[in-house]
Amino acid sequence: MAQLVKAENRSKDQLVWVVELQSSAEKVYDFYKKKCYEFPKIMPLVLLKVELVSGERNCVGSVRRWTFVDDKCGSLKDTVEAINDEEKSITWALLDGEVLKKLYKSLKVEYQFTAKDKGCTATVTLTFEKKGDGFPEPAKCGEVIKSMLLAVDAYLLTH
Repeated sequence: MAQLVKAENRSKDQLVWVVELQSSAEKVYDFYKKKCYEFPKIMPLVLLKVELVSGERNCVGSVRRWTFVDDKCGSLKDTVEAINDEEKSITWALLDGEVLKKLYKSLKVEYQFTAKDKGCTATVTLTFEKKGDGFPEPAKCGEVIKSMLLAVDAYLLTH
């Protein structure tokens, strides 16, 4: 079963989670790189749709809109900022979102998948700039990110 190994603050504006998964690094990376449009299929209670807004699917510079089921989350637009096949890492940057843009000037999430004897380790680094000192760290984003990883792992183990 997938499990959270640790959560840590590397710096004032960065949160890091390390999650152990049963699926291989190649399969999980492939899903995040090429199949993120399938998230509504595996998380129908969380996401209504993930759609391409501009650019080419699975390419750096593509822009996507993520629409959440919960109206409090609304929707967000992100862009694929970096893809590194050798290191099995991908970086997404927030462009717009009703909820998140009220709290953060910038928000970026980097996923890196490292192979192990059985399964892989997913290291997720959330880099952010709050709009001010009174604004919260994006810990809830981390919970959503972790639940997405666990959903992908469960899906890959059964398909």
